[in-house]
Amino acid sequence: MQRGQFRMKQFLGIQQMHRLYEKFLLAYFKKEYPQYSAVASYIDWNVDDDMTEFPPVMKSDITLTNGTKIMIIDAKYYGHTMQTNKLFDSTSLILGNLYQIFTYVKNKDRYGSGNVIGVLFYAKTEEDITPDILSNGK
Repeated sequence: MQRGQFRMKQFLGIQQMHRLYEKFLLAYFKKEYPQYSAVASYIDWNVDDDMTEFPPVMKSDITLTNGTKIMIIDAKYYGHTMQTNKLFDSTSLILGNLYQIFTYVKNKDRYGSGNVIGVLFYAKTEEDITPDILSNGK
């Protein structure tokens, strides 16, 4: 049998696969890294008191905590992890994903301690270029 000759039938839709991927990663971190508290947590907006009813809810896929150190992981399950601009012949990360993790980190680290980092965790695709970047909100 050659690689790629057979493919598994798609039983779940993309949204269901995304949720399964998130749940798998959370369970993985809970089991393999018991020294961390691993949860999907809500992140409060760092805004004035009178502005709390308008921003959308922020909920991390995974938040790992060990003492004062926090890692926020946002799991991404896409067919393509990168966006391409054919006009400029360029490839880049999906801007919305960067804004999302940056917003999570900046709001969680409201006092700028530097103890919060963010990770975009992409499922492997068959693309030639895959992202490998960490953000500490700076």
